Amino acid sequence: MRLIFAGGGGASDSAPLDELFARWVDPGTVLYWPFASDSPPEDSLQWFTSIYGPLGIRDIEMWRSLDEMAGVALGSYPGVYIGGGNTFSLLASVRRAGAGVALMDFVRDGGVIYGGSAGAILLGRDIGTADHADPNDVGLRDTTGLDMARGHAIWCHYQPAELPLIRAWSRATHHPVLAMSERTGIAREADDLRVVGFDPVFRVDGDESEEFQVGELVPQTHPSVEA
Repeated sequence: MRLIFAGGGGASDSAPLDELFARWVDPGTVLYWPFASDSPPEDSLQWFTSIYGPLGIRDIEMWRSLDEMAGVALGSYPGVYIGGGNTFSLLASVRRAGAGVALMDFVRDGGVIYGGSAGAILLGRDIGTADHADPNDVGLRDTTGLDMARGHAIWCHYQPAELPLIRAWSRATHHPVLAMSERTGIAREADDLRVVGFDPVFRVDGDESEEFQVGELVPQTHPSVEA
């Protein structure tokens, strides 16, 4: 398994993660999913191209919705980039299309997934970590994510003042949380979770929290539901 969980910053913030993704997917066509965002698709594609074109990724296919998934094998792409936006609408779209199983099969078969902000939260154990920031206009009650982060939920755009809120959420759900600022993220390769970026990542488990510096591995202390 190779996945990237990005904290949601701009191009300069996510540069180490973007460079890693470009290395992992080269060569081949990258599939870009921007539909969690309210931005016009053309603007999203221009932004994506401006980041990955200089990194050598010029063969990009963008889907405007998961309706385009019908009859398409994800295995024909080396990588899928899931962009940011509203996490609840993103999860609802993935469920309607049955894309969660397809993504899990894709990454098990050697494909690479990059999740940025909402995309990263989707790949975690529970997207309830977005409740403080994203409106749940789609009315999701089951907020279970795709659980590809070794049993952790993902908290993006982390700021230190949010630590009490994260601790309360972790206590209530019994889920450990990886809290990432916009200047950092996690790269998963096989069973290893490694901090990549400029800032540390914080692992919060109830009232306990631990800081992991860039380059360090984050241990798994809770079982994941992934097979």
